Amino acid sequence: MVLRRLMGLFLAAISVEFIARGIWNIYLSMG
Repeated sequence: MVLRRLMGLFLAAISVEFIARGIWNIYLSMG
């Protein structure tokens, strides 16, 4: 189904953004 594929892409984008934000916070805290 197309809807299921879109939901998968949506969840993947959210998880990627969450991981990138966590890495960015670690990078900022390390200075």
